Amino acid sequence: FEMSKQVRKTGTTTWTKTIEAKPGDKVDYLIGYKNTGEVKQDNVIVKDKLPNHVSYVNGTTMLKNALNPNGKTVSDNVTTAGINISNYTPGSNAYLWFTAKVANKDVLLCGKNTLVNTATVETDSGNKSDTATVVVNNGECKPNECKPGIPVGDDRCNEVPPVVPPVVPPTLPHTGPTEN
Repeated sequence: FEMSKQVRKTGTTTWTKTIEAKPGDKVDYLIGYKNTGEVKQDNVIVKDKLPNHVSYVNGTTMLKNALNPNGKTVSDNVTTAGINISNYTPGSNAYLWFTAKVANKDVLLCGKNTLVNTATVETDSGNKSDTATVVVNNGECKPNECKPGIPVGDDRCNEVPPVVPPVVPPTLPHTGPTEN
């Protein structure tokens, strides 16, 4: 099978591998899939991993294929668990697209921010990935600033890693008498 990943600024019509955007802009990501093999591929899964400083816009994922020639709104799970886009006979294809928002100026680092988005298509025949890039010029910082208007050393200069809850082991079953 083949797959591809492209991007455009929301409201434009040309899909490409790389675009320039401004802080706060909305962008559309397109994932293309085609069964180029000789056997049916069942349960084709599409997943998309958004880069830091890009957030998914709820309710925007659309699927276009032979069953949905005009496009159909589908689950928001493309950037989390992924979406099963159905089964595809040899030669058939599908497109999935959605909208995302670039972070505002106060969140991005000064200068050029290169935001690389990765999509993956999973089939019984294997997995393939491709990327599309949004480049955001967030202006130049004054001396001793990490972000516009934010001085070096401020907590907002540091990326905040996601909070991962600790793993709590389950209680072990009681299988015999306890000792005191």
